Amino acid sequence: MHPSSVANRTVPFSQFDSQNPEDLWTHLADFEKRTGGEVLAIPHNGNLSNGRMFSVETFDGKPYSKELALMRARFEPIVEVTQIKGDSEAHRALSPNDEFADYEKWDKANLNGTEVKKPEMFQYEYAREALKNGLLLERKLGVNPFKFGMIGSTDAHTALAAVEEENFFGKHSGVEPGPHRWEHVVIESPDPKFTVKGWQQAAAGYAGVWATENTREAIFDAIKRKET
Repeated sequence: MHPSSVANRTVPFSQFDSQNPEDLWTHLADFEKRTGGEVLAIPHNGNLSNGRMFSVETFDGKPYSKELALMRARFEPIVEVTQIKGDSEAHRALSPNDEFADYEKWDKANLNGTEVKKPEMFQYEYAREALKNGLLLERKLGVNPFKFGMIGSTDAHTALAAVEEENFFGKHSGVEPGPHRWEHVVIESPDPKFTVKGWQQAAAGYAGVWATENTREAIFDAIKRKET
């Protein structure tokens, strides 16, 4: 392959490239500039981020800048707030008077159970609190990085939209219907008390988009408008 082709090729950006979301946004901006296309990112599992998803600081612990706030608002117009790995809209510690804030909570540790959750992390993990923190950042920066819409999905890896109890095919092919899948290990942790089994999966959700027509372009535009 010609060196210029290598430089201009489009490849997926993953955690193996960087775990810093700011690098992802830079990658997306570069893609749009090179190709003329439009892209967006939909973050999920704020509840398992241990205070990183909606932090008011950068990945390196520095204050948010106006430029960074603009970039996040541009590339992350919506946030997934419910799925198989728990609900990320509200938490009882942040909304004690809301009976629904206790719905489907995965709040013991991070995703693979290697870091125990601390109460001070909650305010930077849940979408409802992020909306308030976004207003505070807007006062300082003139830009709200957390002015997002919300969406729910399954996070299933089966390519099936089957989540009803009588027709649930599990998160991935390893937990398809079977008499013992309730005890199948979904996420294994070094500490057994943080290992997640099949019966602990949340109900998940369906994504709905209010679009002008059933085309990729119209659905994409509706997501950018936060009509989800």
